[in-house]
Amino acid sequence: MKNKEFGARLKLMREQKGVTLKVMAELIGVGISTYSSKESRADFSDAEMAKVLKKLGTTKEAIEKMRLPGLRQISSAESLIAIESTADVILSAVAEILAKQTGQSVTATQNQLTIAVKERYERKLGELLK
Repeated sequence: MKNKEFGARLKLMREQKGVTLKVMAELIGVGISTYSSKESRADFSDAEMAKVLKKLGTTKEAIEKMRLPGLRQISSAESLIAIESTADVILSAVAEILAKQTGQSVTATQNQLTIAVKERYERKLGELLK
């Protein structure tokens, strides 16, 4: 399994468990953007991976068996994963900047940005599927 595919499954597992990027970043001692980048490429040291798996209460094997929703409908799953992970890194960086400017927490700012992006994506997808 390629690292990006594993990374996408790892992200899905984290999201399903309700664990934020911030929590995971703090767990392994890196910034949110760095964690997001590491997660998207599954680029963890053995010690970091052990902490991540323990926090999520899972194993590498269980993550490898996860099915990613919707990928069979997309012609290039790798491209989608790369775009999504890049978008996550950008979203995290923008959230950090906006949080400093507004005085809000990074997590609250990132949540607001995520909701706005998701709503726009769903509208665009709806238009394409008509």
